[in-house]
Amino acid sequence: MASRRILKKEIASVMGSLFMEAMICKWYTPDVDQAKLDELISRILLKSDEFVARVSHATNGENKAGAKAYFRALKDDVNKEVEAIVAEMGNLSNAKEA
Repeated sequence: MASRRILKKEIASVMGSLFMEAMICKWYTPDVDQAKLDELISRILLKSDEFVARVSHATNGENKAGAKAYFRALKDDVNKEVEAIVAEMGNLSNAKEA
């Protein structure tokens, strides 16, 4: 299992990339709904903090199987949230084009 430090860095990197993508969309795509994009940016920041906190405060560390299951579920949650944010960002830019 990767160390917690590496996992935190990976989460921060992915969420930071999503944040930058949202900011670029906000700055350079004038037709995007700014209010919805601001909500999405807030969601990215909140989820980033939430996931890093979940890594820091893992309680299933007593046994190896519990820790593996906990971190596997955390990684699945991160992946699902990233996919949802990317889809929502795509919908924001596609909604104005149509």
